[in-house]
Amino acid sequence: MDHGIQTFGADGAYYAITGNELERKLAQPQTASMKEFGKWLEKDQKELPKRVERAFKQWNLKIRDQLRVETGLRLSLDHVQQSVPVQVADGFPEPLEFLMKELGQDLFRWQLKKPMLLATAKTLEDIEKKKQFLDSDIIPRSTVATPAADKQQIDATSKYVGQIIAALEKEDLNKRLSDINTDCLGAYFFKASKILLYWMAIGFFSRKLNVSPEALTVVTATHELAHAYTHMGFDIDGKRWETDHFAASDLHIVEGLAQYYTHLVCKKLETRYPEALEAYEAFLQMQSGPYLTQLKWERPRMEAGEVVRATMIECRNLGCIPYCEFTNRMDTHWEQIKQVKR
Repeated sequence: MDHGIQTFGADGAYYAITGNELERKLAQPQTASMKEFGKWLEKDQKELPKRVERAFKQWNLKIRDQLRVETGLRLSLDHVQQSVPVQVADGFPEPLEFLMKELGQDLFRWQLKKPMLLATAKTLEDIEKKKQFLDSDIIPRSTVATPAADKQQIDATSKYVGQIIAALEKEDLNKRLSDINTDCLGAYFFKASKILLYWMAIGFFSRKLNVSPEALTVVTATHELAHAYTHMGFDIDGKRWETDHFAASDLHIVEGLAQYYTHLVCKKLETRYPEALEAYEAFLQMQSGPYLTQLKWERPRMEAGEVVRATMIECRNLGCIPYCEFTNRMDTHWEQIKQVKR
């Protein structure tokens, strides 16, 4: 593989640590800043950690069942029983925590209030345009403050709101979040065979995207479990993706597969829980790079799932291939289907 290509388990990936390292990390106390932000989120979204926990427990088995169907892979085979425990964790994953330390907690809080700020600015602008009405003799002077006082208050508030909006736009937090390009709501720690769902990250993004934390929990759990199934799942021949090869695979392959199956599972669950698909699509608008890879695989044909699965199995069996080889093999499968159809 080309050295310039980013791999899923590249050095520095926060989820590429051993089980012992993960347990030590989980045992470390939260920073004062993260505790404060967590309290603010819980005040903003009542019982947020419990809501994330309940949503995962409610949909866990349904997600796993659907992933088994769509991927054709199983975590258990004959006498071999594999488990992938999922834990709801405090705090942010490292990349998101580092970004908040750099930009400051206040910017993250105000970012969630930006829609309200924009609406307030528009209202104040409308009032300013109609301020001549405040000077009208139609309004009884005894029932309102003097127009001059009203105008001073409006101007001061407009300036304050404008300064906050300008600061938010200057930092362009959306772009910084999009550029993280690593799982930042949950993570599959592939060397530890464990998944963490970060309730604070889920709460922050659900509020930002105007979706429920429950729906975003389902999306996050599906994505991380898709990583686990594509990595550890046994195919019909009892083969798995060797961990070293999985870690060394192109990020576009690994994340593309996880995103593809997340979308597919959310679509399959749509009749029972349409909010999950809505949350997936909303979060997709904030993602970039390898998290958009799967969009290039989607074709308006019922055989799409068959093609992706066949290409995935070949990729796993070959061990480690560049992304261009992955797409070449996918194209070959499409050509074979065309030949059969003729």
